[in-house]
Amino acid sequence: MPEPRPTAGGDTARRALLVLELVSRSSRPLMLDDLVRQTGFGKSLVYRLLRVLQEESFVEHAEGGGYRGGSRLYALGASALPNYDQYTAYVPMLEKLAEETEESATLHRRVGDRAVLITGAESTAHPLRRVWTAGELTFLSRGSSGMAILASLSDEEIDKIAAQEGSEGELRLRRDTRRIVKQGYAISSGVNHPGVNGISVALAGTEMSVSVSGPESRWTRQRMIEFAPRLIELTQPPPTV
Repeated sequence: MPEPRPTAGGDTARRALLVLELVSRSSRPLMLDDLVRQTGFGKSLVYRLLRVLQEESFVEHAEGGGYRGGSRLYALGASALPNYDQYTAYVPMLEKLAEETEESATLHRRVGDRAVLITGAESTAHPLRRVWTAGELTFLSRGSSGMAILASLSDEEIDKIAAQEGSEGELRLRRDTRRIVKQGYAISSGVNHPGVNGISVALAGTEMSVSVSGPESRWTRQRMIEFAPRLIELTQPPPTV
């Protein structure tokens, strides 16, 4: 059977998909010159394709330079996973947390040195609330959802990420992860979202965390601490008989 002919006018889309594939498969951020060399396209064309992909949040600038996958790429990848049911199975728990706290509950998963928001549930009790977006990325070392995951990792993994923080940041991160392990939860205030507080618990053996977050005026530190035992209770696996 003859192969189908390429669709007329599809060259731009195919080029953009190739750039996106190269960025997503790379273990490090790719510079513009890297992509020019790997694709064989002209620099101006690659730059325009990257601009469009960046505008649509499929790629983003890395802090140290270069391009890496963006939030929409991770959201699309998460929803396409064969075991996506693994994530949707947590939705009833998230809905229960949102109902009990009248705030927003979210599920986060580790991707390298960052956490990606997979899914969540929002309470409709208040017009002002934390609105979650699937695919949102945060660093493991920033905010309660990432810190809860980080504290659950091996000492070797924690050391790798802590080493990226500089001497003072490294000491802070080691101290904070020890405290999180001891108390069983992580708390943050306005770290990734100004005016939003969050409390998170790691899901054992999954490199994931569950968070409850809301406006700092309502979801105060005291309320989070008071709710911590209930959050830990709801996120623990059922006992085996």
